[in-house]
Amino acid sequence: MTIRTNQRTERGSALLCTLVLVVSCAALAAAMIRKNIATKLEYDARWASAQRLYLARAGISNAFLRIRAGTSAVLGNAGNPLACGDGAYYVQAVKNADDSYTLTAHGKFGGSWASVRSVARDVAVPVFDHALYAGNSSADPNYTLEFGGSGTQADKVSGDVYSGGSLKIKGNASSSGKLRAKGLIEGGSGTTGIVQPGPTLAVQ
Repeated sequence: MTIRTNQRTERGSALLCTLVLVVSCAALAAAMIRKNIATKLEYDARWASAQRLYLARAGISNAFLRIRAGTSAVLGNAGNPLACGDGAYYVQAVKNADDSYTLTAHGKFGGSWASVRSVARDVAVPVFDHALYAGNSSADPNYTLEFGGSGTQADKVSGDVYSGGSLKIKGNASSSGKLRAKGLIEGGSGTTGIVQPGPTLAVQ
């Protein structure tokens, strides 16, 4: 008795299995590609959003420094923002009745904007609360307020000190308060880059 195998049927079945396997692999690859693309788009969107917030916060920081320096906190505008790296920002500032400032900064990156709002207050020490205030009204760029001396003759200041130029403490001189200056501070630690205009005194 002779048994014959239908080779055409076997070849057809093998071809069908191969085709199903190829289609399945292609579908799986397509799904993986779509997932990778979606993941990248999500990452890019989050990264761009973070950049906008960083730019807006940089604007807030810049505006606050300008408030401390006694200048306008308004920086750029929507039509002409300040360039910063690959983005830009601008800051709107409103002075409130209590002398605080409402700062609204807008950061732009990738064609979109993000905004950050903050209330800032200049915590500068009032002029008449200083133990020693040297405003440098002549705007001498070389002006330096100096403390010095040795032993019992050394300068000792109890309270806050401000210099409209630089500030230098040498010898055995000392100060127990905050040191603030527009220029450099030598011989002690304090805050530099501060501009604090003196009071306007009217004679009656």
